[in-house]
Amino acid sequence: MSRESSAPTKLLVLCVDRDNDIGEKAGIKTPIIGREKCVDAASRLALSDPEEADANAIFAAVRQYDDLAKQEYDCEVAIISGAYNRGFEADRKIRWQMKEISSQFDAEGVVLVTDGSEDEEVIPVIQNITPVVSVKRVVVKHSRSLEETYAVLGRYLKMLVYDTRYSRIALGVPGIFLLLSLIAILFDQERLVTLLALGLVGVTLLIRGFNLDGWFGTLLHLRPSGYIRLFSILASLLIIATSFYTAFVAVSATKAFNGVEMNVNLIWRDGPFLAGTFMKEALNILWIGLAIYFTGGVLVNYLKGNIRIIGSTVGLIILGLLYLPVLQFSEILMGTGSTATLISLLLLGFALIFLTATVIYMYIQSRRGVR
Repeated sequence: MSRESSAPTKLLVLCVDRDNDIGEKAGIKTPIIGREKCVDAASRLALSDPEEADANAIFAAVRQYDDLAKQEYDCEVAIISGAYNRGFEADRKIRWQMKEISSQFDAEGVVLVTDGSEDEEVIPVIQNITPVVSVKRVVVKHSRSLEETYAVLGRYLKMLVYDTRYSRIALGVPGIFLLLSLIAILFDQERLVTLLALGLVGVTLLIRGFNLDGWFGTLLHLRPSGYIRLFSILASLLIIATSFYTAFVAVSATKAFNGVEMNVNLIWRDGPFLAGTFMKEALNILWIGLAIYFTGGVLVNYLKGNIRIIGSTVGLIILGLLYLPVLQFSEILMGTGSTATLISLLLLGFALIFLTATVIYMYIQSRRGVR
């Protein structure tokens, strides 16, 4: 058989079950390597749930393996799975299992067999270990008759009711709305029903749109450096918010602010003074919040041994160099500062930043030379 010399001849036929149906429904642990073991796993999964599409994908992978073996390829077939909630944990598990398979069968290329686009999302994870040379997507055929259409629709409706990934949105959110509406009606607050509906829909869209539920789930699995980073971000946000509030309170107590409230035309006269007062009052607390943020970055990158510690350190240095210029600018707006002093501080800061960047560049070049 003629074959291009550059084409891989040692192939791994890989079936990926990203949401771990094979483990959740059939209790099978992965990775699974070998034709007989894969056939047995597919049979057990099909017996546990005859409508499971992953079973068809595994059988398709075995058939693909047989076809490649007939063409005299050196090949193997395997199954890997992720996690029930997909996402980061699933991809991390898939990467680990892929490495374990590679240690037993060092393939030159992967023939990926999936039952849907969600499983194909793991291609970049697999590509980092072994190149994916082909993707085969298995689509289960259904009858065009009306009865089969209702059967398929019923299966998906059953998923909405019994699968927690979908039921908490399809049933949970309407359930909360109905209960709150009942309470509102009992207390003669029917007007609140519309507000409750808008609020629940808004919160649900916000949570799912930004994947906030997944983000909160990852908080339980953070490393110590992750908790340090989280604390520094939250602390800096709280301090920055406090600085703005403190500055607003200070500005609202000035006579100029009261004058602006009574006569909008005075904004052109007192606006710069109010802005300068706001900046000066917020500056100290605001700089503390930003310093905590950059310090958290320094600690996290130090624990990880990451070169990004240089960026966080430079951020701290720039923050310190900008303090006096910003303070002087706020005083200029208030009518008490000096433009010459501001320019001098900015030039001095620029010189120090240039010196710092030069030292860092020389350090990085020396590290590369040693390597």
